[in-house]
Amino acid sequence: MFFFSFGAQQTFLVGWPMMLIPIGYFFFGAILIGALTMRMASREGLSQSLISRGLGFGSRGAALTSFIYAVNFIYYFLFEGTIVSHAVAYYFNIEINSFGGILIFAGIGLATIAFVWRGMYAMSVLQTWGFPIFVGLLIWALLELQGQGGGVGPEGWAATGVSGGAAMWTAMSFANGQMIFQGLMATDYGRFAAKNIRYRGTAMIMILELIPMFVVIFLGAFLGASLVGQFGAEKAQDPGFVFVHLLGLAGVIFVVVTQIRINVMNL
Repeated sequence: MFFFSFGAQQTFLVGWPMMLIPIGYFFFGAILIGALTMRMASREGLSQSLISRGLGFGSRGAALTSFIYAVNFIYYFLFEGTIVSHAVAYYFNIEINSFGGILIFAGIGLATIAFVWRGMYAMSVLQTWGFPIFVGLLIWALLELQGQGGGVGPEGWAATGVSGGAAMWTAMSFANGQMIFQGLMATDYGRFAAKNIRYRGTAMIMILELIPMFVVIFLGAFLGASLVGQFGAEKAQDPGFVFVHLLGLAGVIFVVVTQIRINVMNL
């Protein structure tokens, strides 16, 4: 769900085709960083924090690396939890900035912790059934959008504010954070690659990881640009509003299942 929002944000900041600059920077930069760190991780069999210790940062440096990594994930949990709470509150007509909205947010967090408590069993179930639910409901949402008058093509993906150097700088900043995070996160599963893997192989792993991610990014731009006229840029870049608007209760299920699935995996 985060990458639906990311795509819409890029569109609303700089529009088409300027959005291809930060998105392309994200794509090729993540491939480069991921290919380098993944090959190192495959040889050592270590996670990011342990590799940083072995590279001369020492135990304190590795602890700092882990702390930065953890803080980054906490922001993801907050952002993604907000998407879920928005979806539930929007459907049941509950004010977001209210005690009821806070209870929704807390309830989603507790549900996620309950799944994490079951460990790998819960993650296996969510990964097995979460993905087909995601694909099926996403296709349904796109069909519903077509039934409501159709979507807007790239020629209609326009910036909603004053585009220029400041907007491009913000778009590049968003892309830079994702480029580094996705590239370094590759270390966590790249350490399971064959020890004799070459840079061509690690780059291909990164490309295969990024392709579905970027499909979602461009779908986010498409959905955001198509719905911005109905309820403004703030809601049009929030999947919690977008999918409930298109699917109703099924949209709530879509958002909740998808976000709990990814947060359980991250935890």
